[in-house]
Amino acid sequence: MKYRALFTILLTFQINGSFSQSKPRLVIDTQGHSGTVNSLIVNPEGDKLISVSEDKTIRIWNLSNGDLIRTLRTEGQTGFIGRIYTAALSPDGRFLAIAGYFENNEIRIIDLYRRSDVALLKGHENIITKLRFSVDGTQLASASTDKTVRTWKIKYIDGKIYGEPDKTLTGHEGQVYDIAFSPNGGKVVSASYDGSLRLWNLGELNPQGISMKMHIDKVYCTAFSPDGRFIVSGGSKGKVLVWNHEGNYKAVLDDFDEPITHLAFTKSGKLVVAGSQVYLYDVESQSLIRKLAKTSNYITALDAYQENFLITSGGLKGDIETRNFESGKLMGIMKGKTSTPCAVGISDSNQIAFGNNSGSCVLQNAFDLAGIKFLWNNFKADDFSRSIASSSGYQLIKTDAYTLSTGFSGTVKNDPRVDGRLQSFTIVDDQKIAVGGQFSLKIYSRNGEFIQEFLGHN
Repeated sequence: MKYRALFTILLTFQINGSFSQSKPRLVIDTQGHSGTVNSLIVNPEGDKLISVSEDKTIRIWNLSNGDLIRTLRTEGQTGFIGRIYTAALSPDGRFLAIAGYFENNEIRIIDLYRRSDVALLKGHENIITKLRFSVDGTQLASASTDKTVRTWKIKYIDGKIYGEPDKTLTGHEGQVYDIAFSPNGGKVVSASYDGSLRLWNLGELNPQGISMKMHIDKVYCTAFSPDGRFIVSGGSKGKVLVWNHEGNYKAVLDDFDEPITHLAFTKSGKLVVAGSQVYLYDVESQSLIRKLAKTSNYITALDAYQENFLITSGGLKGDIETRNFESGKLMGIMKGKTSTPCAVGISDSNQIAFGNNSGSCVLQNAFDLAGIKFLWNNFKADDFSRSIASSSGYQLIKTDAYTLSTGFSGTVKNDPRVDGRLQSFTIVDDQKIAVGGQFSLKIYSRNGEFIQEFLGHN
């Protein structure tokens, strides 16, 4: 696949509607995702790929050459609100349901033909982690960190889509990671943080769910076989289990030394299993057919289009790979036209320098904020101040993924949901420090007391 090196600078202005923002913002579009990709969906015709990401964008790609066709921006707010964690495409390929870290925990259904929102489904009380349409498109299921699964009745009238609440399925004791419809739409299986699956009969007035307990820790993913005979599940301890359609345990398909993050059946019933390695299995004979791909990160999104090709994404950069199903050979990569900055510095003359090489993080290029111009290597790296972790015997020390020792008696502890992992820190002066996480930038005292937060990053 060949890709064009193209950068687009977009100036977005305040608009009416649910996606408005208060001030114009300059957005530099790298023509690719700048955050983790959480869902990949091939359209029914097999010529386009839809991807959604924590960077708050929906991107539509041409699968034949890797070109980016369209980018939909659904959230104008800064911060972590608006990150898209899941998507589902209606069987006709027209309507895309998305959800994630939205302000009202709603499901948004977008008409891809008309480029507009057409429905909002509200009811969940916390982040939505997974969406699935039934095979016939008349039902939508949603899973959430509020420990529930909800189903929605979907109707199509005069080219428009309508949704209304149907059932609320309760019984899990932890957040629900994944869900899957049976082929006939009569059942839903759910996988949870509580270490169990539950099988729900939607024909019952108030489904209680059959508890399926054989995993010894979190269950990340689950799937129904296309013929409806089998349920498979994968968990944090690396086991892939096989169940019958009534929720009875049958066997261990395989046992891995890494978490299993995704499961997907091909059209013919072969099972794709993914952690950082991708495998293809025959579930009925419980045999490995072949290994398909090895990545450097856990796979964050996966789709298996019939028996033609496999599509995966993994890591924070948002790169998407397509591979041949038979050989596992890499067919192409869909990604942005630049890389994530790993270093930044600021000068006294209102200039910012940055570097993209992930090894030594040397400052490579600079931007003049006063004149709004790129300096193209015409700068001196020594003129730029960078982060400072120690000064006059005072040192900031990262003690784990979420904790920073301030060098005195205090510590700063990032909230995993609100702040994310600890990414960067610096001494501001003899009284204050700055701490950057995946989702936040905050100022603390040297004793670890919160002072203020800076808002603006997506």
